[in-house]
Amino acid sequence: MIGEALKIHLVQATPTAAYLAGAPDPDRVYPLIIPQKKPRGPAQVPCVVYRISGVDRQQLYCGTSSTVPTRMELDSYAIDYDEAHALADAVKAVLQDFRGMLGGIVALKNATLENEIDLQDIDPGLFRVNQSWAFWHLE
Repeated sequence: MIGEALKIHLVQATPTAAYLAGAPDPDRVYPLIIPQKKPRGPAQVPCVVYRISGVDRQQLYCGTSSTVPTRMELDSYAIDYDEAHALADAVKAVLQDFRGMLGGIVALKNATLENEIDLQDIDPGLFRVNQSWAFWHLE
């Protein structure tokens, strides 16, 4: 559920919408991998790929806490280095310290960027900025 909420939020937010929304592919936020491009199909990049790297449900005396910390990796992909960093900066501007309804689906208590590194995917010729996030949300 948090993945779908993140996708909606990134596509609708002004800083990231400039990269991720619009024709021909209106929502270039994908779970786990970039889908394989079809011949003469729409551009797959720039895009954001997300994956959940951990969920820590805390046990309390009265049961399981409804506030859940979820760790996610967000990869900002682009054909050139500067565009990958510009997209990653836009993602950071949209999510850092965000509190409220994420995508209108998930009540987010806080979003924190924990780490950011540069990577290059040599085979497809893409640049990538990997961001590690902690999202505290209600479940």
